[in-house]
Amino acid sequence: MNTWIIYGIIALVIILIISWYLFKKFLHLAIIFLMFILALFIYNNYLAPQQVCGIENCHGLDIQCGPEPAEICTEIYQLGDKCRTLASCEIIKDQCQPYFSEEFNACKACVNNCILIHINEIDKQFECESLC
Repeated sequence: MNTWIIYGIIALVIILIISWYLFKKFLHLAIIFLMFILALFIYNNYLAPQQVCGIENCHGLDIQCGPEPAEICTEIYQLGDKCRTLASCEIIKDQCQPYFSEEFNACKACVNNCILIHINEIDKQFECESLC
């Protein structure tokens, strides 16, 4: 937690104690209300669980983002796996969406071109992909 938040909470507690002794109960209730608002702000911005967003599938060029990122994937290499390191998922407007860098788009286009050039030759597709 940021130190300024801790100092703010301490300051409000001190104000609350002083107001209890010096002022009427109305001010006391107002300060409690402000402390409640501050507590909600701190919880929502610093303590609330963050939305999980990650790549859910393990192989290929079709990147699927969602709240359950893949944790364990097979060791079997598939075409396009090289490009996957250039893609990621981000939360945009409260939705988990894929983010494709220019490098990913170029790599994906290269791999798709390899697939088209060597349609029935899988070994040559992998060889071509290694040059992407």
